[in-house]
Amino acid sequence: MIGQIGIVGIVFNVVFFAAVLVLVVLAIWALILSIKALKKYLGQSNATDSVDQNS
Repeated sequence: MIGQIGIVGIVFNVVFFAAVLVLVVLAIWALILSIKALKKYLGQSNATDSVDQNS
């Protein structure tokens, strides 16, 4: 039989793993959003620069 301390340890490990997994997913999501925003910003600034050069 697993003692009370063993069960608490397993539960703590599962909760810790779930929290780390959530943090990793959020970090990847934030990275993707920032890359998209940066591409959009750079695309807009490049477009306005080319318009300014043409006019």
